[in-house]
Amino acid sequence: MEEERSIRISRKRALRWYEKGGEFKELALQAYSEEELRPTVGEEVCAKMTEKYCRIFKFKVYGQSITDLGTDYGGAIQKYLSAQEFLLAAAACYNGDWKKKTGATKDEDFGYFIYKNNYLSPTTYYKRCGQYFIGKHQKITISGVVYFKNKEDAERVMEYMYGNGMLDALFNTTK
Repeated sequence: MEEERSIRISRKRALRWYEKGGEFKELALQAYSEEELRPTVGEEVCAKMTEKYCRIFKFKVYGQSITDLGTDYGGAIQKYLSAQEFLLAAAACYNGDWKKKTGATKDEDFGYFIYKNNYLSPTTYYKRCGQYFIGKHQKITISGVVYFKNKEDAERVMEYMYGNGMLDALFNTTK
């Protein structure tokens, strides 16, 4: 009779095995569920960004600081800049070449964005995380607002940023 043994495996290694398929995938699924092996938004954004962008933003994932600016900013300012850079990088990743158009009349030209309370007073909101919402602008484009082409992408990014405290830093609700 063959002796069975257990091994410990990190999520990162299990993810590599899962992606290889076959017996490796089966082994990975013995340690982690498929849901646990799904990439986080941070991992997905970094994986989709070109090497150039990853060098610029110096991404670190798994709940760590998103950027390392190498400067002596105060904590709140550093967190704000990190959150803003992540939001911009996520939008660039998910939107590709798409740009929000002013005066849009077609669904594919509408822009979805994250806001706090009634900060930008959109006509409709789609999802809520605490005090943060996904809004939609149709005919207007506001300078400085980061728009997403798809509502689902904006929702995923909002949930990730909310779960990591980045929205509080972005909307200046941290102390």
